[in-house]
Amino acid sequence: MSGPDWLAAIFLWLPVDTAPFLVPALFVGLLTAWVMISPIAAILLSAGDEQSCLMIAPSQALVRAGHGLDAIQLVGVGSLIGLFLLATLLPLAAPFLATLHHALAPHLGWMLWCAVLFLALGERPRSAPTALSTWDHITYTMTPVLAGLTTLLFSGLLGLMLFYRSPIPLTSSIMNFIPAIMGLFTVPGLLMHVGAPIFPHHSDELRVNRVTTVPHNQEVHLFHAITCGTLSGMITALIPALTGSMSALWTQYLVGPRNARTHLVAQGINRMLYYGAGLILLFLPGAPRMRSSSAALLQTFYEPTPAQAWMMAAVITLSALTAWFLLPVCAKSLLGMIARHGTRPMALAALFGILTFVGCTTSWPGLLILLTATGIGMLPVLFQASSIQGMGVVLIPLACALTK
Repeated sequence: MSGPDWLAAIFLWLPVDTAPFLVPALFVGLLTAWVMISPIAAILLSAGDEQSCLMIAPSQALVRAGHGLDAIQLVGVGSLIGLFLLATLLPLAAPFLATLHHALAPHLGWMLWCAVLFLALGERPRSAPTALSTWDHITYTMTPVLAGLTTLLFSGLLGLMLFYRSPIPLTSSIMNFIPAIMGLFTVPGLLMHVGAPIFPHHSDELRVNRVTTVPHNQEVHLFHAITCGTLSGMITALIPALTGSMSALWTQYLVGPRNARTHLVAQGINRMLYYGAGLILLFLPGAPRMRSSSAALLQTFYEPTPAQAWMMAAVITLSALTAWFLLPVCAKSLLGMIARHGTRPMALAALFGILTFVGCTTSWPGLLILLTATGIGMLPVLFQASSIQGMGVVLIPLACALTK
C-alpha cells in the first residue's frame, strides 16, 4: 500500500492538536522513510503500490540472478540522488513554479484525459509463436490488450462509484480509495506468491552473496537515469491531479529499452522527487500549493508556514539518510526469512494484515471494495497485461470532475 494510505490510517486517530509541529514532522519523516524502504516488498514479494508496481518486472531478472539486494540498493541510490536534486534545485526554482502552476491550472481536465488515453494506448500486443493459426495468433496477441483495457474501464467505474457514491462511512472518508488501491495493486501480487511461492529449496535464486559477472550492457547509465527520473518526477509533482503512478509510467517510457539497472535508479529518483517536492513546496514562500496525495493529506490537519521550510527539509534529509542505512539490514532480513520459510508465509501474513487494516478502518464496505478491486486487479496478472491500467480508479474520476 502507498505511504499516504497507511499514514492516513495513523493520523485518522492521532490527536494532532497536541503538538502543532511535531505531528507534521512525524508525518514527513515517516513518508520519506517509506519512500526509501517500500521497494523491498515490491521487489522481493511483488507487493507494490500504484507507483512501485512498475519496479516489479525489471527487478525480477536481477532477483532470479541472485542480485535481489542489488536491485533494492539501486532504487535506494536513486532516492538519494533525488534527495540531492530536491535540496539543490527546488529552492532555486520555487519562484518560477507559481507562474507555471497558474498557467496549467485551467487545462488540468483535458491533460488528465490525455493521461487516460496514454494508459490505453500503452497496452501493446505480445509476440506470438509462428506456428499458430490465424485465429489463435490473434487471440494470443490481443488477450493482454483486451485485459488491460478491461482493467482500465472497470477500475474507472469503481473509481466513479467511490468518488460520487462511496459506501465508506463519513467518519473514515479520508480512507475512501485505500481499499480499492490495495486490491488493484498489492493483493494480486501477494495472491500469486500464495499460489506459486518461492520455496526455501529455491532460495539459491535469491542469494545475495553470489559472485556473478555483470554484463557490460547492464551497467547503469547514470546521466540517462537522472534526466528521466527528474523530468517525470517534477512534472507530475507540479500537476496536482496527476498521481505517482503516471510519474512512474513516464519514467519507464523515458528510460526506454535500456537495462533494468538504469530503470530502477530512475524510478528511485522519480519517487523521491514526486513525494518530496509535493511536501517541500508547501513551505517555500512564493511556490504554488501543490495537491499531491501526500501534500493534500498533510494540509487536512496542518497549515504550513514558510518559516518551517528549512526544518522540514532537515527532517526529510535525516529520515532519508537513516532509512538508507537501514535499507540493506531490512532487505537481508527479508531475504533470510525467504531462504528459511519461502514467500508463502509472508504473503499470507501480509494478506491478513491488509484484511485487518481495511476491516478496522472502513468496516465491511471497505472489505467489499477490496474484494471487488482484487478481482479487477487479477486481470493483468492472469493475462500478462500491465497492472498500471488499474490507475483508472483515480484518473477517470478526477478527469470527469475537472472537465468543464
